[in-house]
Amino acid sequence: MKFSKEIKVGLLLIFSLVVLIIGFNFLKGKNLFVKEDRYFAVYEKIDGLKTSDIIVLNGFRIGRVENIDLMGDGSSRILVSFLVRPNLQIPRRTVAKITSTDLLGTKSITLEFSDSPNFYTPGDTLIADIQGDLADEVRREILPVKNRAEELLGSIDSLFITAKSILDDGQIVGALQQFENAIGNLAKTAGRIDTLVEDESNNIAIILDNIKSISTNLEQQNHELARFIQNMADISDSLSTSNLKQLIANAEATFEEINRTLVKMNEGDGSIAMLLNDPELYENLNNASENLDLLIKDLKDNPQRYVRFSIFGRP
Repeated sequence: MKFSKEIKVGLLLIFSLVVLIIGFNFLKGKNLFVKEDRYFAVYEKIDGLKTSDIIVLNGFRIGRVENIDLMGDGSSRILVSFLVRPNLQIPRRTVAKITSTDLLGTKSITLEFSDSPNFYTPGDTLIADIQGDLADEVRREILPVKNRAEELLGSIDSLFITAKSILDDGQIVGALQQFENAIGNLAKTAGRIDTLVEDESNNIAIILDNIKSISTNLEQQNHELARFIQNMADISDSLSTSNLKQLIANAEATFEEINRTLVKMNEGDGSIAMLLNDPELYENLNNASENLDLLIKDLKDNPQRYVRFSIFGRP
């Protein structure tokens, strides 16, 4: 089948129009072949938001602004409808915030998801918010610096006024004179210190030599000190490992036994106590001892009185 030139031109024109419409909508961010979900937000002001501006979630483009119009209820509020990709679950209490995307003032709507377990359905109205523009942000950042600069300028002005008053009163001259006198006194003191060090240099040298000698002796006796410390440690270990508690207990028991014996002797219990406490018995024993000594002496001197014997039998 052959087409005439008019039909071919008409088909080509229709195809071009379709491509033009599709391309125009594509450049506007609208996809004619995908059904998108529509949501709404109501703002007090939009600060330059336009149709076809993008919808952003965590920096990722998920849709576009579809329409901007007044609410029509007599108020100045603005109703914004926007389209997002289908089947996107938007939690309730999500905020649709108008933000600036660059320094030129280009706007977009950023969705700030909440942690709600429930979700909006297409056609619902989201919570609206607006971020301050770049100028407001710059002013907010610069305002503290401006205030500090004004305070600094005020302080500098006060400083200059104070310095001027001091110069006018002549106080600075007196202060400089006092400073010069202080420098002179420091110079004199330094000269005296130099003289003192020079006069005492010999004594200082002797003291340093003595310190050096003491250090040398300590270094030489280092081995002896180490051995002494080791011996003390060995003694301490021996005492800690010995049965010192048992020895002390035995000594206490012995002292208690001796104490009981002395008490018995004092109280007259036993022969020894009687001997110690009875003077008459002591005198009798003493006399008997003396008599025994005399008898033994007489026995030595005159044995014939006590022993008589004969080689031929009894006389």
